[in-house]
Amino acid sequence: MNFTWVEMQLEKLLDEAEQVLSVEVNEKARFDAFLRLFYQEWGFEGDYENYFSSENAFIEKVIQRRKGIPVSLGALLLFFGRKLGFPVKALAFLPSFLLQ
Repeated sequence: MNFTWVEMQLEKLLDEAEQVLSVEVNEKARFDAFLRLFYQEWGFEGDYENYFSSENAFIEKVIQRRKGIPVSLGALLLFFGRKLGFPVKALAFLPSFLLQ
C-alpha cells in the first residue's frame, strides 16, 4: 500500500470538507453537508456487486474506487467525522458496524 498517497488523499479530502463546512451555521447543517459531500460529491458508495472483493478491505483501493463495504466506509466516515469535530464513535453491534 502506498501510505504517502493515502495520506495525501485523506488530507486533500479533509481540506475540501473543512472549506465546504465552514459556511454552515449549525452542527446539524454541518453534519448534513458532510454526509452529502461524502456520498454525493465524493461519490463513496457500497460495493453491492463485488461485496467480497479484497479491494473493499484496502483503504487505498476504497479511496481510488469510491466503493467499499460498511467497515471500510465506516472507517473513513469515522476518520473524517472526528477530524471535523463531530462526536462520532464506532459501536460494536455484531454482525454489523455502526456509527453513532
